[in-house]
Amino acid sequence: MPITAVRVEQRGPLRGAALPAEGGAAPEAIGRAWGRLLLRCEGVPAAGPPFGLRQEDGRYEACWALYPGQPLPEGLREAEAPAGWYAVALHEGAYGRLEESLRRVLDEWLPHASLLRREGPTIERLLTDPRSAAEADLRTEVLVPVEPPSPR
Repeated sequence: MPITAVRVEQRGPLRGAALPAEGGAAPEAIGRAWGRLLLRCEGVPAAGPPFGLRQEDGRYEACWALYPGQPLPEGLREAEAPAGWYAVALHEGAYGRLEESLRRVLDEWLPHASLLRREGPTIERLLTDPRSAAEADLRTEVLVPVEPPSPR
């Protein structure tokens, strides 16, 4: 099973230098975008783990986390993941199975938790460096935007 327990958290916004995946959210296109982004941002200070934005319309952007006021690396555009409530799952292992983890959160966990997905991109935060970690050791946080939980 590629995901661990899902929790609901309120998160602040993430600012990043984005490189769109040419070819949408196809795994090969996403992999190429990450490869180009990691090369382009070599030596650029990071405000946190790099993150991907999977838009509801099928677009995908690989993003380097930036500090407030930090200039954009040349050739990249600014992107922001909005603040709000998220269902957060930890995906363990190959990036090729990230979509499977996302589907499990959307199709199984959200309905069971009686939460509604809100508009906005799904965020994938790379907690381990794919350049140095073995595939089995990769850890990615998958964040699905949800409506705020009801007070109990």
